[in-house]
Amino acid sequence: MKMLLAALLLTGTASAAFAQTATNTMAPPGTMAPKGLDEAHARYAAEAAGYSNVSNLTSDKKGDWMGAGTKGNFMIDTSGKVTPQN
Repeated sequence: MKMLLAALLLTGTASAAFAQTATNTMAPPGTMAPKGLDEAHARYAAEAAGYSNVSNLTSDKKGDWMGAGTKGNFMIDTSGKVTPQN
């Protein structure tokens, strides 16, 4: 009986672990390929830096992103570093 209970607990735990797959497909900035960030990653970086209501996201030829949020204008370089702009 104890062996059966132990087996049931182990298989139940294993199936619960498999059910916890990540649903967030967006990786944090800095994990992207060297060519730069896409718009979703730029928005993620801005929001992680404390900007909300992110808008006007545009990229330049180098792959840097510019935008605006509640804290003002910002620039995001290709590595995901957010810098406030005047």
